[in-house]
Amino acid sequence: MKKFAFILSISLFTIIGAMAQCDSTVMLHTVRQEMLNEKDEVIDNEDDAAKIDIGKDTIIITKDNGENIMTASIVKKDCKWKDRLKDGKSTYDIKIAFPDGTESAGTGVLEGKEGNLHFLLTIEKMQGRKIKAYIDKM
Repeated sequence: MKKFAFILSISLFTIIGAMAQCDSTVMLHTVRQEMLNEKDEVIDNEDDAAKIDIGKDTIIITKDNGENIMTASIVKKDCKWKDRLKDGKSTYDIKIAFPDGTESAGTGVLEGKEGNLHFLLTIEKMQGRKIKAYIDKM
């Protein structure tokens, strides 16, 4: 019985920790982005400073000068971090609203490996192409 109670308490702490990670606000900065094709091959790249603000319910990407690139509502999220923002990932199902008034469904993935972070954005209307932003600071 003690073993069961111990396992249950560990499980609850893990679940609560994962929920807290998903509900945290994260402000990221990128200066390098790549456009990937459906095979994840780089087809274009750009060195342009931008901010990625991930909140409880939204993801907002703006250029450093404040110009809005996109605003997305988070529909569903899943966070699995072994070491917060260093090793693991957060996956977001999103509904994107662009400044020109168009909308699209998509997915955002914030992933960390060995302390290196990147944000991968897949937008349905981009027909298999993805945008990968390398995070240089938080």
